[in-house]
Amino acid sequence: MLSHHASDPLQPLSVSNPEITSINTTIAQIDADILDLQRKRFSWLRRLNDLQASTRVLPLEVLSIIFEAVAQSASPSRTPSGTLGPKALQALRLGAVCSQWRSVARSTPSLWTDIIVPTSITPSYVHLFNLQYNNASGHPVAIHFKNLDNSNPLSKEIASIIFQKHTERLGSLTMSQNEHVSWPSLISDFEATSFPRLRSLHLTYHRRKQPRSDVAVPHCPELRELHLEGETDWLAFPFPWSQITTLKLSSMTASHTLKLILQCPHLHELHCTSIHNDLVNVPPPQEVIEMTNLENIDWDGAMPNTLLTHVGCPALRQLTWGVRPSPPRDSSRQFLSHMKHLSTFNIRYDSSDITEMLDAMPSIRTIRLLSYTNSKYVTDLLRHLTITKTISHAPLLETISVTDCEILDEQSMMEAVTQMLISRWRLRGRPSIGMGRSLRSFSLDYGSVGEQMNWSWLEKTVHRGYGEIRIASQEVKAPWLEPVKDGQGVTDVHTGKSFSLN
Repeated sequence: MLSHHASDPLQPLSVSNPEITSINTTIAQIDADILDLQRKRFSWLRRLNDLQASTRVLPLEVLSIIFEAVAQSASPSRTPSGTLGPKALQALRLGAVCSQWRSVARSTPSLWTDIIVPTSITPSYVHLFNLQYNNASGHPVAIHFKNLDNSNPLSKEIASIIFQKHTERLGSLTMSQNEHVSWPSLISDFEATSFPRLRSLHLTYHRRKQPRSDVAVPHCPELRELHLEGETDWLAFPFPWSQITTLKLSSMTASHTLKLILQCPHLHELHCTSIHNDLVNVPPPQEVIEMTNLENIDWDGAMPNTLLTHVGCPALRQLTWGVRPSPPRDSSRQFLSHMKHLSTFNIRYDSSDITEMLDAMPSIRTIRLLSYTNSKYVTDLLRHLTITKTISHAPLLETISVTDCEILDEQSMMEAVTQMLISRWRLRGRPSIGMGRSLRSFSLDYGSVGEQMNWSWLEKTVHRGYGEIRIASQEVKAPWLEPVKDGQGVTDVHTGKSFSLN
């Protein structure tokens, strides 16, 4: 009779069999060794990758500067979710390359200072917000609020961080509301708080009813830029008007715009867009108001006549003119005649009054025509700027730029450009006309109608050099002209004569 043996394969094995335990232990040790070897391999591969990276020799400070440049070039439209600013998005992408880049990105505060607060706040966004706020490392942050959900406790948590716990961190604030959403409850905190580093404030309020009578504005000693958008009585808000140096107004009536402008005597820049005429005559002040610090005006929409006749801007250097409908000509000339230092004139939309306006600005050096769909106005302007023996309009002119022009009469355009360019170059050395400067740069970008135009005649007609001539974004080169050694002029290779561009 056969006896059972412990090593008999047919004998049922106990779970606690010592042989199985030994095998399991060996397998576990081998798995641990494999995992350890994989980690070592990954570590060596990463080191090898670092050795091969061309950026490894760069100092961390230089790498940080490069990251800042990349973030500055980021387009806001590329932000996919609307919950992360374009600079922070680029920082996260750069940080995903390697541990060194991640460390540099997180230690570069300027990459994290633009923070978008969305309408619906989730726990994951709170983590993202804290990441940006902490990485900003004490630098002033720019907060962009959308329509906040007041009932969400997380919204109040975010508002508490900004408006109560770290008021010294706020450098710029943008708050947008619409017709269906009232001011968020966080405004109560906003009104009662001081923001010592706030320099820019942008408020949108598209509700025509009067704001609360008890509205207050926090103490903002550094506030310089104010952007107001919407039709409401902004005068009811006690902003520190006398501190404002940059005022941006949009989507409001011309009369209300004028009232707000007159509240800011120390303006340096004024931007007005989507201003509509409400046909309300604002009583003019008793005497002309001189805004002696104002250097830049950008106006798109209706302009109150009182601004043209009773506000002087003697220090203005740049004017972007998009006034529609056209104001009375006498008022325009009166407004422009006081601008003795105006050097840059940008004109939006087709206008037949431009030639008369230029006559009131003899100091102009740069003219830019923006969105001129009718080429007739352009050719009329070029003819007006053509120097003759007895007439010299805009004698200091150095740059002419025309964009988005639909050329309807090719022959007229060619003739106007040719005559103007030749006359402007010949202005040099002819004191009888009045000035010794000449045109340095001319550019003309036109639509599909003029794409087949042949501009090679310029190389045969213009016998003197310009700093730059561009037609349809293509530089026109004269083969007989080459730069002189100092780079400040051109030389005729046939005669050897040099022409300075200074």
